[in-house]
Amino acid sequence: MKLSSSWLMMTALLALPLMGPVAAHADVDEVCASAKTQVEMNQCYDKALTEAEAKLQAAYTKALENNNAEEPGLAAMLEVAEPGWLAYRDQQCALENYYSRGGSGYGVFVASCRIKMTEARTAFLTDMVEAP
Repeated sequence: MKLSSSWLMMTALLALPLMGPVAAHADVDEVCASAKTQVEMNQCYDKALTEAEAKLQAAYTKALENNNAEEPGLAAMLEVAEPGWLAYRDQQCALENYYSRGGSGYGVFVASCRIKMTEARTAFLTDMVEAP
């Protein structure tokens, strides 16, 4: 049986909602794959983490502003929770990579973990604003 390309495309489009959320960005590990030296890898992951944290800060600020007006109690809880979440993220990533500490890849492994957790937190905060 030969399947037409339009049928395959339609099937793929219908299956998208079943696949869950799709990232609107490239995975940091793919983006930094072209880095050849440890220094280049460290620079790439550091840059990606800085960018992810800037997006997180923007989402946090917007969530605070939005909820301060509509739900001041929720905004107050978010102000208390966010520093705790940041501490949790850092400790969780250190824990996940405990056995690689002291190795040349440790910084990259921890940064990759922090980036992924930060992107997930950014999505959560964005959803708080867009779909309370």
